[in-house]
Amino acid sequence: MKKRKMLILALLVVGLVGVGITGGKYYMNEKAEKEKVELQTSDYSIHKQKILAKIIKRTFSDVQSITFEKESIFKNHGDGDIVLNANISTSNKQYKIEVLLPDSDNQKNLGAVLGETPEAGKTINQINIVFTNGEEEEI
Repeated sequence: MKKRKMLILALLVVGLVGVGITGGKYYMNEKAEKEKVELQTSDYSIHKQKILAKIIKRTFSDVQSITFEKESIFKNHGDGDIVLNANISTSNKQYKIEVLLPDSDNQKNLGAVLGETPEAGKTINQINIVFTNGEEEEI
């Protein structure tokens, strides 16, 4: 009889722990998804993407369009940096780079960049920008 009670109690504890872990994981996934959607659509993020687009325009020649990938935006909680992928189209090639959003509105050059980049120089013509929230703008 005691063994049976102990077995039932052990199964109950294991079940409760399993439910707790599953619920916690679900909660954390939901929280991460909400944060990602907020990063994609927030005015702050879009403002920083505009600044980044202007920096890219000043840094690379022959840029025709920049598309910021919605699904790639990511915030590093260790240092607070926001990273996203940018697809840059020139007249003869497509480039995909990973960049940090600028820290300040006065930032003049690109921070860390991963991936092959277009030729250095300055783009003079208007370029089309597609932001992570789907809005488009020419600068």
